[in-house]
Amino acid sequence: HDLARQENVKRLPMSFSQERLWFLDQVVPGSTVSSISAAMRRKGLLDVEVLQESLTRLVQRHEALRTTFGTMEEQLVQVITPSLTLPIVVRDLREMPRAEQQDQVQYLATEQAQQPFLLSQGPLLRCMLLHLADEQSLLLLTLHRIICDDWSSEVLMRDLAGLYEACARAQASSFPPLFSQYADVAQEQRKRLTEESLQEHLTYW
Repeated sequence: HDLARQENVKRLPMSFSQERLWFLDQVVPGSTVSSISAAMRRKGLLDVEVLQESLTRLVQRHEALRTTFGTMEEQLVQVITPSLTLPIVVRDLREMPRAEQQDQVQYLATEQAQQPFLLSQGPLLRCMLLHLADEQSLLLLTLHRIICDDWSSEVLMRDLAGLYEACARAQASSFPPLFSQYADVAQEQRKRLTEESLQEHLTYW
């Protein structure tokens, strides 16, 4: 997809793994094979406004969560927007009998995971909050692998939990700043695999 020019955004080359996932999406548009699902269960009262603030801080901390993908001037690029507010879909299941509630949780988790992403538009992260009881909630996250892998999803869940606790106390998070983002990795890949170095490898083999 061609991306329109916008102000105040970063346009950087994709990493090689991102290019592979982008081409797969072109071959099979709307496929959910590249989706990752994660869940966070919370016991105790949950404040949806605090959760929203926590997600906003999470997305601001990790550029990949604010990134979309496409082509510009015949080049594959990732586009990082300065900010993004991620909507939370809320479902209240507290009145359901337990067995029916479990079935509904499974249905909603599957439905969430099977919704396709639009790589050129984003966001490439979805959130659904399920209220199971007055003091029990389940947060379902679905991400596209082009912005996150299995290891990274664990980091995101850990960061989100820490950010929620900080927001609940109206404090700044204690996380150290991130000195590099995934887009920096993509740029480093490009620098290492210049045309000259590729020719050296080809000559060797």
